Amino acid sequence: MSAASPRRRVARHRAKDYWQVATHLMESARALVALGDEEYGNAIGICLIHAVISANDAVTINAAEVRSSSEHHADAQKLLQEVVRKVPAQVSRAFASVVQAKFEYEYSGEVFTQAAAKRLMVKAERFYQWAEEQVS
Repeated sequence: MSAASPRRRVARHRAKDYWQVATHLMESARALVALGDEEYGNAIGICLIHAVISANDAVTINAAEVRSSSEHHADAQKLLQEVVRKVPAQVSRAFASVVQAKFEYEYSGEVFTQAAAKRLMVKAERFYQWAEEQVS
């Protein structure tokens, strides 16, 4: 049996704070898409990535009063599976896709198009909508 994912205890009432951060970041990403400026691709991607990370934290805090304390987002995904148990495969894949894009959007120096960011948004929205059902 593998070791439990690194975690930090967080009081359940704080889940709403993490959810609020996730919501504001999703709203920011949507607003940047609506502006239509090609140069906002990276900003959209960064908002989406951090929205999904905050949404994941909100779900795990709401479910078990813990959030990942690891620097590795795969551990956050593992923690989600541990505390929620029945995460739909497409939701889990959406989370993995979004957080895997983190390095590319934040550190690679690549300039992402709005079209690339919109593709990432589809995955982020899938996770976000599922997460909303978990914290509501």
